[in-house]
Amino acid sequence: MTLAQFLLRAVRPVELAELLKRLLGISYSEQRIGTRTYWLDPASNFGDRLLSGETYEPEFSAHLVGLLKPGDVFIDLGANEGYFSLLASDAVGASGRVYAIEPQARLWPVILHNFALNQKLNCTLLPYAVGEQEGFIEMLLFPSLNTGATTAVHSRRRFLHTRQKAAVMPLAKMIEARRITRVAALKIDIEGYELFALKSLGRHLAEGLIENLIVEMHPAQLAELGQSVHDVEQLLENSGYVRSGKHGPGGNEFWHRRK
Repeated sequence: MTLAQFLLRAVRPVELAELLKRLLGISYSEQRIGTRTYWLDPASNFGDRLLSGETYEPEFSAHLVGLLKPGDVFIDLGANEGYFSLLASDAVGASGRVYAIEPQARLWPVILHNFALNQKLNCTLLPYAVGEQEGFIEMLLFPSLNTGATTAVHSRRRFLHTRQKAAVMPLAKMIEARRITRVAALKIDIEGYELFALKSLGRHLAEGLIENLIVEMHPAQLAELGQSVHDVEQLLENSGYVRSGKHGPGGNEFWHRRK
């Protein structure tokens, strides 16, 4: 990490750091890390952590890969820049499929570039937000130092952030359109819309089409929507899932289908 990048990580508020980053001309570049090549922003939270340790959220990554085998289907809801989709792509192999769902238009070229750099023919980008009904939603784009914090839940600092209109599509409709009959794992990281995403699966949730669920909980954002972590967990339990633990630095809960 350069001195400029180190200083950017310390500057607050993050909106000021974003301005300084632009003035310094720091942007995306190709970086070879381990066996993969990434198109990443070295000043971002994701880029910094990947460049510093070569593995992003190692415990979480290892557990996720352990759920997958060749021929499986993996759905990466809140794919961000495609890191977990790339991991899953290797695990499911040429006979498997990975669907990266990401509504941020600024990240679509990044995801596709990462797929192309690593020659991932089994990966598909689905450029949608997820909800129970088709339509549109307004997202608040968090500064590029942490694109993963982008949300549709309004906050006190919403006037400082760029907005983007995103198309909403239920997960059930995306699954049915591709004639998917079994999903080995579904990862959900969408900054407070966890409950809406699960409900958008419709009958497929209770019928067990999804074998494993990895849900990152966002209590504050859920509360803004009049919901709670308990609501999410209750829906999963009532739909036949059992929690198998938490992994990683966030609130990542792993659930598997009750046998």
